[in-house]
Amino acid sequence: SKRYNHEPSCSRHRSYSVGSISEDDVVEEEEEDRKDYCKGGYHPVHVGEKYKEGQYTVTRKLGWGHFSTVWLVRDQT
Repeated sequence: SKRYNHEPSCSRHRSYSVGSISEDDVVEEEEEDRKDYCKGGYHPVHVGEKYKEGQYTVTRKLGWGHFSTVWLVRDQT
């Protein structure tokens, strides 16, 4: 499995000020920010990884939001 570098600061803990923002200013991202994969942020998962002693194998990412990422896994039992 791949390892990732624990970064001391995580973008998921940034504070945002409320200001005037229009819907045109909001950009939908197709992927979560790599900086969010840090302690307190997202857990790094890779297709093909196995969990629970090989019982579950990661197949693909189904989607993500601001608080989670959803992965499809296959139960090998």
